[in-house]
Amino acid sequence: GSHLQWSNEKILDVDKITSMVNDKYPIFITATCDFSAYDQFDPSGGEQLIWNPIGGTMALITTTRTVYASANADLNYHLLDNIFDTDASGNPLSMGEILRKAKNEQTASDNKFSFTLLGDPSLRLNYPYQAKVVTDSINHRVITTQYDTISALSEVTLSGHIANLSGNIINGYNGALYINIFDKVEKVKTLANDKGSTPFEYKDRPNIIFRGSTYIDNGKWSVKFLVPKDIKYDFGKGRIVYYATENGLGIEANGSFEDFIIGGENPNPPLDNEGPQVQLFINSRAFKEGQRVNASPLFIADLYDNSGINTTGCGIGHDIVLRKNVNDKEEIVLNDYYESNLGDYRSGTIKYQIDNLEKGIYSMWFRAWDLQNNSTSKQITFEVTDQTSIDAEVTVYPNPAKDFVKILITHDRPYK
Repeated sequence: GSHLQWSNEKILDVDKITSMVNDKYPIFITATCDFSAYDQFDPSGGEQLIWNPIGGTMALITTTRTVYASANADLNYHLLDNIFDTDASGNPLSMGEILRKAKNEQTASDNKFSFTLLGDPSLRLNYPYQAKVVTDSINHRVITTQYDTISALSEVTLSGHIANLSGNIINGYNGALYINIFDKVEKVKTLANDKGSTPFEYKDRPNIIFRGSTYIDNGKWSVKFLVPKDIKYDFGKGRIVYYATENGLGIEANGSFEDFIIGGENPNPPLDNEGPQVQLFINSRAFKEGQRVNASPLFIADLYDNSGINTTGCGIGHDIVLRKNVNDKEEIVLNDYYESNLGDYRSGTIKYQIDNLEKGIYSMWFRAWDLQNNSTSKQITFEVTDQTSIDAEVTVYPNPAKDFVKILITHDRPYK
């Protein structure tokens, strides 16, 4: 790395930083040499992240000089030990306090003096700390010390509640709960792309078996889903990760749960031999087949299937994919872009921004699978123009008008 980029492959460089557009601001922790060397003649990448007026970040724990991998790893361990800690009042620690404690705990290296905080040291991370999401039952069986097992193609019902820090249910908590359920832990190795490097092995949960959401009513929630056919059939502990939001009380909540087993297969699965229902659009749902669009349009797919949509990425050839033209060999995997509709695991939407298409006519090809591995393929045709002006149609109604008129403007630009 350098003060202008991450790695020789330019995972992140100044051009990408200055073109970032985001309204949610993460904290960057960088352990690559010189990334925020603010005494260089050239503005550093870290400074550019702070200065970006339409994106970037609000703070970095970052480097100003050459740093070394083993000492970096040690400091990172201390940072992570403190980053979600709280003070005596139960509030999250400030960024300045997190870095101070981490540096004081690392006693055997001067490497830490090359790290600094760019940003407000009194800033606190915005994460849920006032409430927790609690799992009460699986398939209407109360959680006990004996683990329940969920299997491929079995329908599962999870239920639970939102609790305060004392463990009591929060009555009046009404909002939405977002749920990610992961398959078993696997050992994963890096590719060792660089000459002379060695693979690094670590543990992860790369396969997600359900991503969905449900309503929270007066502090209680319940969600139903079908376990995909494409899971690992050996038996082992899964993991559920929760995030809840509530506008009235203004309290967020999070939580996790691992006291259950995933494995095996339902011997009597529900019958389903049809693929998902698919509707495709470009930029908006008012799109008409063959319409002209801009060079970086928004691809939209609305999906429905009685068994649910397969986004696991576990089965070979069962990814949700998009080709920019029907005969292209290159496919874009869209599993992570699928969002199920609130309270219904059977339907959802994919939104994917396509960048820098050349002028011409495109027939995009899309394919999705349901959880029983039935597929549907569909195409959508549009024309990319090189014009910079917005192509718009204006409709005024009622016509003739008496007391009022409504003006409808249809154009070819997303987010305008």
